[in-house]
Amino acid sequence: MNAAAAISRQPLADSHSINHTFEELEIEQDGLFFGSFWGTAELALNDPANGDFFVRHIVLRGDRFVSMPSALRPGRKARVPGFMALTRPAKDDSTFQAHLFRAIELAIYADETAQAAWANEMEAA
Repeated sequence: MNAAAAISRQPLADSHSINHTFEELEIEQDGLFFGSFWGTAELALNDPANGDFFVRHIVLRGDRFVSMPSALRPGRKARVPGFMALTRPAKDDSTFQAHLFRAIELAIYADETAQAAWANEMEAA
């Protein structure tokens, strides 16, 4: 067995993860469309034995509204690029951010591009 083959067969570390960028990930609940989301999710190794992943954290991209200087446009707000970081919530967390994380997490698990990205990573590791 050559050294490269030995290296490629070593078990993955529990901390193994990749960043997966998603675009227009749609969230729907009970037939009601809540919106499309853009961002990045960290997909981390869940179980080295079967190689599946879990979503460790999510960073959403979007727009924020900020107040304009009053001399330029009094009372107006400008749109600027922004982000929202969502960490994995505790099981008993019932905040809006926790519900949003869980909804996006479920959509990522069902997303074929996320599954393919993880499968490619496992194949290459």
